[in-house]
Amino acid sequence: MNIIRHAFCLGALLCCILQGAKAEAPIPPQLREKGMKSVFVRRTLSFPDLSQYSQGTVACTISFSDFHFGYLPDDKFYHLNKWPFSSACYKATDPDPSKPNLADGFSVNFDVKANRWVSDRSRFEAHLRAQGMDEEWVKKYADADHFYELTTRTAKGFAMTRDHVIGDESRRERHLHYCLIREPKAICGQGVMGTLKDIKKRPKTDLTPYALKILRTIEFVDADPPKVEASQQGAAASNAAARSLDRTASSP
Repeated sequence: MNIIRHAFCLGALLCCILQGAKAEAPIPPQLREKGMKSVFVRRTLSFPDLSQYSQGTVACTISFSDFHFGYLPDDKFYHLNKWPFSSACYKATDPDPSKPNLADGFSVNFDVKANRWVSDRSRFEAHLRAQGMDEEWVKKYADADHFYELTTRTAKGFAMTRDHVIGDESRRERHLHYCLIREPKAICGQGVMGTLKDIKKRPKTDLTPYALKILRTIEFVDADPPKVEASQQGAAASNAAARSLDRTASSP
């Protein structure tokens, strides 16, 4: 009986391993390196203080997991757009009451009680109606947003994909916006995940799964932050994200 039990357990373990392997996000075809096998590496990325050009930015250093291109040196990794974002770091402890809450422009909000970012479609719809948009277009824009919670070892935040709903259909794109906050700093950015036409025709060209996988491994490697209350985190995080994303988000 022990032999049978051990064999059963071994089979179950092997099954789980195989299922996990199948669940692994594949490399998007446009990023593949012909003839190369995936190599894992942790990379470090430093952002300069750009406050001379962009108010509220600060210097910071993060690390993240590169699951596929460990054989590439850093300069080539970034040159070949394996890091699919434009990003910067921002102050997350200097709330600016003149700035709108992030939820005014995105279907997200910070839940102070739960101490986490959550989807908030109704807040975004109210923002659109306040701009005089009719209900048909309010629904179209709200339907085009998709929320993803981000939790890493040293930060909390969100990602939001937004699909274009106007313009030449062959050129409409899916954009991903994100913020990860660990006071006193936040890293925020955005990137193009592909054209909607290509994504519909070849879903594997959508960079969203690849991008989310990277974002969920980001760690701040600066000195450990001071502890703050959840209410303070929410206010500071919303303002840091607003400072970043009001520059990168497409206005409806």
